Amino acid sequence: TTTTRRPYIVFASPTATTTTTTAAAAAAAAATTAATAATAATAATATTTTTTATAATATTATATTATTTTAATATTATTATAPPPPPPPPPPPPPPHRHRRHHRHHRHRRQPPPPPPPPPPPPPSATTTRPAGP
Repeated sequence: TTTTRRPYIVFASPTATTTTTTAAAAAAAAATTAATAATAATAATATTTTTTATAATATTATATTATTTTAATATTATTATAPPPPPPPPPPPPPPHRHRRHHRHHRHRRQPPPPPPPPPPPPPSATTTRPAGP
């Protein structure tokens, strides 16, 4: 009987990942710089020959592609072990309001009119106040 072991991924510590990423980035940058310098030197030297310039360009393109692939691979490995990014900064506070003097709006209420005076007592009438006589 044959037992097949499944491959498993070992995650490195963030420190090791940072070092690896830095080294890969430095190597990619060095390769790109070297390819750029070679292209510039070739272009400066072989300005008269079009075929040489084309060949140099093709070589540069290949080197750049390889560098990009390496950088992409390094980035993929880094993404698995990188810590989460910090939260975005809070939005800036709104500008302060200009303080305008507030006009007080008073509703001027009129005082209710005073109640009418009570009517005067009626004058004595002869028919009502007549004393009963003999």
